[in-house]
Amino acid sequence: MNQKKKTSIVWAVWLFAAVLSIITFTGCDKKEIHVTSGVPDKFDGYVTLVLDDPATEEADAFFQLPFEELGSEATAFDLIEHFSEKDKIFYEGYEGEFGYYFTSIGYRKEGDNVTVAKDDTASRTFVSVYTSIEKYFGGMPMTYGTVTLETSTSGVSGIQLEDGAVIYLTQGTY
Repeated sequence: MNQKKKTSIVWAVWLFAAVLSIITFTGCDKKEIHVTSGVPDKFDGYVTLVLDDPATEEADAFFQLPFEELGSEATAFDLIEHFSEKDKIFYEGYEGEFGYYFTSIGYRKEGDNVTVAKDDTASRTFVSVYTSIEKYFGGMPMTYGTVTLETSTSGVSGIQLEDGAVIYLTQGTY
């Protein structure tokens, strides 16, 4: 086995352990979150993207798109790309071995960028992904309006959307 493959395998194992630790430790001593403000009136027929700074009491921004406009093969990343192309949101990150990794994400308000989550090792923060799609549930439940969400076991590139899906991005800590 060449050195490049060995390094790649070690990196993949380290990243998996780090993500598992983050998911495990972010649940420690945290109460369940209930977001009741900044919620759309309905979810059926749409896919919803929510951006939320956890320091605020309500969801900071949500965007909806009729499910049929993206199609049945669309991923959560396709949804994010759609709203980025419409200049509603912005993000930074990179494509990694396990899909797209966000280093920051936010929305545009009156021409300004409002960051809601970022990856910062000094502050021990990262962009956390929650979903309403049960097959991606990974624990740490919360409610958004009447919808139950959990941290996602998949990155946004791997979350296959379905009618009524909610993708909720916020800042997590470890």
